[in-house]
This record gives sequence, C-alpha cells and structure tokens, in this order.
Amino acid sequence: ILGILNSWSKQFPIHFARIRSALISAAVKLEDSSAHKILILKVYESITENFSQAMGKINESSINLYEDEGSSWEDVLVFDKPVSAEHRKRIFSAFHSSSFLNESIYLFFDGKQITLAEIPPQGIWITLLGAAHGKTVYRATIQGQERSYKFAINLNDDLTSEELTSELFWILACARDKRLDQLVETLGSYQSQQDLWSEEFIPGLTVKQYLKQAAWAGSSDELPSPEHIWPHFVWTGIFTYTKFWKRTHFKKMIKIPDPGKIIIPIHDYHVGGRLVSISGIQEAGNELAFLEILEEAFVRNTEMTFKEFNLKADSYIIYQAIREALGQKYSQAFFEAILNDSETSSKRLNDLQNFLKTVAEEGFQAKSVYFASRRYHRWLALNKEATLNAKAHFLKDLYRDYKIQDSEPEYPDVRVKLFAGTVFSEADNNLQNYLSTLAQNLRDSILDGKSLQTKISRYISENEISKYDAFFLKRLAFPELPPSEDIELIATRSTTLDDVEIMISRHDRKGGTYQIRKAMNPMEIIQLQQLFLKAHMDVSFTHDHHFLVALNSKGRVIGGLFYMDQTDDLVYMDKVVVSETYRGTGISRGLLDEFINRMRNDKKKMVNTGFLHPGFFYKFGFIIEKDQGGLVKYL
Repeated sequence: ILGILNSWSKQFPIHFARIRSALISAAVKLEDSSAHKILILKVYESITENFSQAMGKINESSINLYEDEGSSWEDVLVFDKPVSAEHRKRIFSAFHSSSFLNESIYLFFDGKQITLAEIPPQGIWITLLGAAHGKTVYRATIQGQERSYKFAINLNDDLTSEELTSELFWILACARDKRLDQLVETLGSYQSQQDLWSEEFIPGLTVKQYLKQAAWAGSSDELPSPEHIWPHFVWTGIFTYTKFWKRTHFKKMIKIPDPGKIIIPIHDYHVGGRLVSISGIQEAGNELAFLEILEEAFVRNTEMTFKEFNLKADSYIIYQAIREALGQKYSQAFFEAILNDSETSSKRLNDLQNFLKTVAEEGFQAKSVYFASRRYHRWLALNKEATLNAKAHFLKDLYRDYKIQDSEPEYPDVRVKLFAGTVFSEADNNLQNYLSTLAQNLRDSILDGKSLQTKISRYISENEISKYDAFFLKRLAFPELPPSEDIELIATRSTTLDDVEIMISRHDRKGGTYQIRKAMNPMEIIQLQQLFLKAHMDVSFTHDHHFLVALNSKGRVIGGLFYMDQTDDLVYMDKVVVSETYRGTGISRGLLDEFINRMRNDKKKMVNTGFLHPGFFYKFGFIIEKDQGGLVKYL
C-alpha cells in the first residue's frame, strides 16, 4: 500500500497533500520504535522530495529567461522595515534556492502554478505579522498576472527539533478531509536548510487580539461587544481545543490553550475555529486535568484579564461545547470519568450532575439552536410588535443561517428544539409538553421526518389550537414552507391523516389565486397530460413518476411538472407546463420554487433536468456540469 501511495503521489502531485496527511496521521499513532512508523516516515520523505522536484521544474526555464533580461530575485522581493536582516537572508534563500514558492502556491491554491516570469518587479511583499510561541510569522503577498496570492511564512526561532517536528506533524495529522473539519492552518512547504515553513494565511484576529482591540477601540457594528460575543467565543474555543484532543486520540493537548492561539469568526452561526498555533503540545493527562486546564487557560484567565468587559460564561456552556465536540459516543465516558475522579470539586460535581440530568430529560441543545434562540429573543426584544409573518421570516432566516438541517443527522430533535426555544417559548403547558414528547420520540427514533409531519398534522386536526400555534406547527412539520404563504394540510389516504399533503396558496401576477400540491387522483394526472399535449410536448408518464400540479379556484389543473427519484440524493425533473390561458402570470416560477422547496425538505442534494429552455432554468440556479447531462441544481 505504501508503495502504491508513493507512486501515486509522484505521478499525480495534486494528491500529494492528502497522501502526506494520511501518512503522518497514521505515523503519529505509532511508537517511535515501531517498524511500521519508520517505514511510513521513509515514504513520507520520498513523496516530499518527489513533490519538491516536480515543483522545482516549473520555474527552471522562466528563471533563466528572467535573469537573462537583467532582473533577479532582489528585484522581486520587497521586505517590510521590521523584518530583521537575519530573517531577510533566510527568506530570500528559501525563494531563491528552493521550490518553496511554487510548493506553497500549488498546495494553498488548488494546484495553481506560477512562474517567476509572471511576477512583476517588487511583486512579492514580506510583512511582519508577529512573534510568539518560539517562531516569527510573516505574510507573503505575491502579485501574479491574473491575481494575487497570500500565505504565511513561519521562521523557527526557539523551537527544538523535536518540538518543531511535533508541531508540523500534528498540523498534517489534523488536516481537513471529507469526514473531518479543519482545526489548524494548512501546512505548505518546509525548508530545513532555512528552518522555515509556509502555512495557509487565515485573515482575522485571534480571540485575544479581538478583546484587546475592543478594549481601546470599543464595540461597533463590525465589532460586537465582548460581553455579547463571549459565550460564542467560549463555546467555539472549547469545542475546537477539545476536537484537537479528540483528533490525537485523547493523547495530546496544547500546553496552554489560550485565546491567543485561535481565530474564531465573530458571527455565532459559523461553526468551528482555527488554531493558528499548536506549539507546546504535551501529554493530555486524565479527563479532569484536561477540563481544568482548558477552562482555566481559555475561560477564567481571560475573564480576569479583561475585567472591564464583565465577561461571564457558566460551566453549562463549557460542558455543552465538550459534549458537542466529543459526540454522544465519547462524551458519556468523559463525564463519567470526571464524576468518579476523587479530585473533582463538590461544585463541579453538582454542576456536572445537573447538566447531565438536563440532557437526559430534555436532550442535548446543539450550538446552532442555542445561539439561534438567543438571536431570536434579542430581535424580538427590539421588535415587540412583530407580526406572524415577520416572525416566520426571521425563523426561516435562522433555519438557514445556523444550518439547522445539517445538525439533524446527529440531533434529530434539533428542529423541534429550535421552534420550542423561539416561537413557542411562551406556549401553554399542553403544547410545550407535546413538543417535548415529539423531541423525545425523535431522539428515540420512534419518529422520523415523514412521520413527524403526520403526527403534527393529526395534532392540528384533533385539537382546538390558536391560529398562531397552527401557523408555526405547520412550519415545524414542513420547514421549507414559504413564511408568508397560506397552506392547508390534506389527508391523501384517509381522514385520519395517515399520509399528509400540503397545499400552498399563491397569488399570480394578475392578482388571482392558485394552489400548488401533489396530484391527488388519476383525473388530475390526465388533466396534466392534456396540458402537455396541447403545448406540443411529448411526455410519457410511468408509475415511478411524481406529479406537482397548480390548480385554479375551481380545482382545475392549470399547470404542473413531473419528476422521478433516481437515488436517495438525486431527483430528475422532466418537464414543466402551464396552460396557455395562464402563461405569463408567474405560475411556472411558483411551481419550480415549490418543487425546489419540497426537494430540500426531502433532503435531496441535487436536481437534474433536460436542456430544454435553459434560460428559464438558469434563473433558478441551474448550471451545466461536464459530468452531467442537461442542467443541474445543487440543493
């Protein structure tokens, strides 16, 4: 296998980064004396050398041409004043004497290649970013013919060979793949002779820098107040440091996990932070030691350092962040170990027991729901007279911004919790108990998305509830419903609502009203087929097709489309038709909007259609893909 990886990386350099990370990810799990580790590291050295040679060939001809014209690297490289003479020499040597530039550009910018001839005089700027954790960091800005590029250059100042190797290897081991989020900066090229390496440049302030800037500049629309943003910083910071610990198989942690080593987006709907330094990796110790070091270094010390902001984060947020980072599989053992540790304080025991009791009784509250609910109540406090439609629009924005749907695979009750924590936060006891039962049934897999719709529809039909409650319960069942549309729930099999269909009422451009729903009987399918025939569109319906129809006030089919599931993720939509009498009134747009909403609600990922009237479909985000026939829309 190692031989294949070696050959594959040499033949296809575009796969070098993934193969490199896979090798180091395997190596760090093994003892230094392991024969397997020694062999893996030999292959790692081989693919690294092959990659450097491949990148070096890019510039060979252009360097000669460039220097023949009387120019040199001295003309290209420009150093900011704070760059020391010793550092200038090392950086210049890396650019001049190695493939450092091309390796970095290739790795950070998806295989992009740039020759020296493409860089104008003074086209590379080296700017000091700062010095900490045993290294000095610079930003390199390269101006090419078509675009500019930026990456960071790290110069080793005080790290020992062992410390440096550990840091670089763990950066590689924590690289992003299809299954795992990225926790650290992407590693580029390491040049041993100059003792420097490149990393992905991540713009933004570390948490510590943000708080320092707020201390002298104050808050603004661009910089939310530290008091407001601190819970988000704590949750995301604890989550990210815990994820790193988990990624090392619970063996290693960053010695001082403080806010100066992590960049966190200022908007609380963003997931995850990025560690900009993992210097000082140490053995993690037991669960209690990990928790106390993390809480003290990241949370309590920061709250003490910036007393002017009155920063407060209770232990619940810390436990929630750890629970979300570890997932149910590992968090239970983690918390049990702390409960059983004789060194655990009585206060922590009490807090942790209360937290675990709440989770057991009410389920876990994901970060997305916690901060979406917080944002909703902040908005409502400023808009106390908000209408039903205004609340629905705001809730739909929350559902999108906080990516609630993405949390459903791990937290099946997340949608119910969002509604319970926002529009139903002041509901009567009967409705709150009902929502709690729904959430519990979803967690226990008694209900799924489809049966949830049936359950809620039956509840609406069998109980006397307010217009407000009915309005939002329908949207809990069908989250992709337009906020301002009138809808009706229809039984398709029996009046006991064994299966439920929704009917949307919309207004056309002439002010008329029409409804959209699935075809309910053979007669409606026949009417749809007749519309296609009158439009001279040849169609062939099969038992695998589904039909979405538009009806006028008399219940007559005036338009529609038909489609077929191809896989669990992919649906093929065949054709759309509207009666000649109703063309130009926006019904085709209404049909396609509703169809896309329903496909999202069904968790489809892609819609295919033929290359018929492409201009119409381009307006809805359909595109041409080289590996797909017709047009494609990603959901």
